[in-house]
Amino acid sequence: MIKSAYTVIKTNKLVETTQFYERYFNFEKAFCSDWYVSLNAGQIELAILDANHESLPERFRGKTNGPETLLNFETDEVDAIYDQFKKGGTMIHLEPVSYTHLRAHETEAD
Repeated sequence: MIKSAYTVIKTNKLVETTQFYERYFNFEKAFCSDWYVSLNAGQIELAILDANHESLPERFRGKTNGPETLLNFETDEVDAIYDQFKKGGTMIHLEPVSYTHLRAHETEAD
């Protein structure tokens, strides 16, 4: 069901945070835009996300007290998993959407 999982760091300092992981942990850019950077170090993936980007529900955007983290799961079964969340009563903050690079995703909170 799950193809991969990786951490996303939400930050107001996209460039500086990216450079930190490149410099100290030898991550390399796999994808880069003005709001999202995907980094790889071997088989380890890490993403850096602009804290103000519209892909985040509005209540989760904006100032942070430092980097915040999200956990992403990639799957080919987005619709089935989304239906399970809805049936289970999970609070959904963002309906599934598709991005050229990011595929479909939904956002929920604990």
